[in-house]
Amino acid sequence: MHCGGVDMFWIRGGGTIFETLAKYTNWPVLNWWAGQLEHKYWEGFNFEDLIFPMFLFIAGVSLPFSINNRLKLGHTRKQIYLHAFTRLIIFIVLGFLLANGGIPNFDFGNYRYTHVLMRIGIGWFFAAGWSLILLSIFYLIIDVWKLKKWSFFFVVIGSNSIFIYSCQSGVLDFRRMSGFFFKGLINYPSDTSAQAVIASIAYLLVSRLFLYFMYKRKIFVKVKSIWFPYYFQYS
Repeated sequence: MHCGGVDMFWIRGGGTIFETLAKYTNWPVLNWWAGQLEHKYWEGFNFEDLIFPMFLFIAGVSLPFSINNRLKLGHTRKQIYLHAFTRLIIFIVLGFLLANGGIPNFDFGNYRYTHVLMRIGIGWFFAAGWSLILLSIFYLIIDVWKLKKWSFFFVVIGSNSIFIYSCQSGVLDFRRMSGFFFKGLINYPSDTSAQAVIASIAYLLVSRLFLYFMYKRKIFVKVKSIWFPYYFQYS
């Protein structure tokens, strides 16, 4: 939850906050970090190139625990393989829809079938090391030192990471919502760079509050079956 939450934080608005702060303040350290939030073409890699591969690595790390839990529940290996294959199909379909904004027409020759997969394949090796470092740090701080309260912010995000990532395609327009609630505050400064900083913070705040609402009511969106891609676990 913690690593996934940190990773999703950068995907879901954290990077935009730092980019707008860099433009507003022009501080060298923020300008350097803003440069890290852009993809390299091919030579080398930046922090931005590690975010999505790290997300995949974290998903891989959690796989043995998921399989072990299903075996304890009495599932056969055939059922587990079928479940894994079903999830694979769902994610392929979901990725296709997100990459193309649904199916606006039947011109399949011009659809995007892959977009960042080659970079992910190469970047995974670097992301694996970065992820192991993060996992070790979180284990030390949270499980050994018992310092847990600070991580709650990321736990809330990580608990519904697939749902909030899917919202990037416009399923829920958090940017419009934040504009509705914070329009006056966003437009208060005359400096457009300051407006961008406030808008990015408002965007993250609104999406985080929505996730907090789901978390408090124990609503977690998960992939369940090929016929019903999402289900709401509610208690």
